[in-house]
Amino acid sequence: MSDLKNKVMRRRVSRRSILAASGAAGLGAAGLALVGCGDDDDEAISQAIAQVIEEEAEPVEQVVAEEGFAPATADRVPPRSSKDTALLAIAATPLAVDPDFAHGSPQTWEAFINLQDQSIKFGWAEYPYDVGATEHVGYLSFKDEDILPWMHESVPELSEDGTQATHRIKPGVLSSTGNELTSADFAYRIDRAFGLGAIGAFFMSIISADPTNPVEIIDKYTFKVNATAPNGLLATIWANSFWNALDSVEALANATADDEWSTEWFAQSGVGFGSIAVESFGTGEQVVFASNPNYFRGEQPIKRLIYDEIPSASNRLAAVAAGEADAAYGLPGELFAQAQEEGIQNPIAIKGNLIWFAFMNSLRDPYRDPRTRQAMNWATPRQDILDTTFGGLGNPWTSVMTSIWEGICLDCAPWGADPNFAEANKLLDAAGQADGFEVTIDTNSSRAQDERMAVLMQDAYKNINVNMSINPQPEGPFIAEGTGKQKTMAFWQDAYIQPDPIYFLALGYDAGLSGINNYGQLDDPELNGLLDRGRTLLTGAERAEIAIPIQERVVELSPYIWLVEPFYVNVINENLRGWRWHTTQETNWSDMYFV
Repeated sequence: MSDLKNKVMRRRVSRRSILAASGAAGLGAAGLALVGCGDDDDEAISQAIAQVIEEEAEPVEQVVAEEGFAPATADRVPPRSSKDTALLAIAATPLAVDPDFAHGSPQTWEAFINLQDQSIKFGWAEYPYDVGATEHVGYLSFKDEDILPWMHESVPELSEDGTQATHRIKPGVLSSTGNELTSADFAYRIDRAFGLGAIGAFFMSIISADPTNPVEIIDKYTFKVNATAPNGLLATIWANSFWNALDSVEALANATADDEWSTEWFAQSGVGFGSIAVESFGTGEQVVFASNPNYFRGEQPIKRLIYDEIPSASNRLAAVAAGEADAAYGLPGELFAQAQEEGIQNPIAIKGNLIWFAFMNSLRDPYRDPRTRQAMNWATPRQDILDTTFGGLGNPWTSVMTSIWEGICLDCAPWGADPNFAEANKLLDAAGQADGFEVTIDTNSSRAQDERMAVLMQDAYKNINVNMSINPQPEGPFIAEGTGKQKTMAFWQDAYIQPDPIYFLALGYDAGLSGINNYGQLDDPELNGLLDRGRTLLTGAERAEIAIPIQERVVELSPYIWLVEPFYVNVINENLRGWRWHTTQETNWSDMYFV
């Protein structure tokens, strides 16, 4: 390589980062040539940069998107580095990787998705969002016909009456322990869901699975799932990254008399048919994953991935800047801006389906009256929260569903981004709480955003005579109490995966097993009836139509304080290719490699 080309490669990090910060990312060679470095040979360097980029060929993430998740071929990717270990700086390590219990943090979701993988996957869709590095995000199509087979030979076939789905598994899919994926693994997953009554039970409820005969094994690679009523999700729920097959052979081998479903073993093993396996599990320190040598998509360039717990967001960014980490997850807005200004690797902000809210337990004082809960929404400074806490990276959340999903009602909620204390006080007066009340909000101490939001809300609520104190908790007990429905008021970060309005609305607000995230403890006959009706509808248009009155009723009940839809913020090593975040809360680690 010439001296000039060496100089290009040394300086390319800051040059490309300047482009990203100025909004010029994606201009290609012509855009690069316009950015000056101040050196005597600047024009020659600019020309050489353009030449280097052309030599690197098409990035693998574009190939994957165009070919519907198909692995890229060797002649269409840039030259790969010998580097085969990626270190990811995260706020807190996953508490577990069992999909029946794993909950509460994006890193937990990401881990078990790659450990267990999916039967089918949603197809791609293009969205005209102005903010964010769109080449690093996979937006999902809402159309059932765009769903793609993955570990299945084909998308499950829904019967004409909508009560049965037939599945055909792709032969030769092996787990990290070498066991082949068969119908028995799916039968075990369904039996486990009913047996544990945890997250898997939610999926059984949302698809109306028949508890007396949920699954019929036809042969080694074919099985049927039965429902008690027509259900539009019966065939498509298998694209949900929480609902995946487990290695039943290994799970049964690790069962005990006191732990029939191997929950203790599975919490830190997560053995499935995905691209990785757990190498070591050090809660609070590091979790190390090794590539699955048997993965059905073939050999992977990255052999080890390390989750390194670095609680301080600024220290996570510093680790990436120093080359000690390859990605920094969960950065607040000001650190994203710092990464842009200082040209630190590749900062990414993506509009997706992340949501941040505070829930109010409707079974406890002072939140028993829905007018009180409505008043809290009127008094909440959403725009200030977005600007101050997230650096403007996101949207004020003024609806009750994530705004990128079909069926969203953007004008159902009467409140807006800024507080209206007069309306809030009227509602409190009608509820007999004009003198206000005291309440405590629990926060997750591993997230700096929680405390910042709490302080802004605390100050705003003084205008309606509400005295809110703040109770920070470590992530472990915070999540355990939250998922156990033991809290009166707390912040929650989440992302509802299935791009279906009934899925979203049932998950957050249903009183039955479907409402696993019903932290407001709603049990409203009118709402429950609407959700029951929505589950029986088979077409997307029908489900979107009934979603409107459901959202209107949720607004009346107001179990949450809907806060913001923050962008997914990350800074990654600019030499790490194939990194793409999907709105199913996953990055396919098997697609990644270094150049």
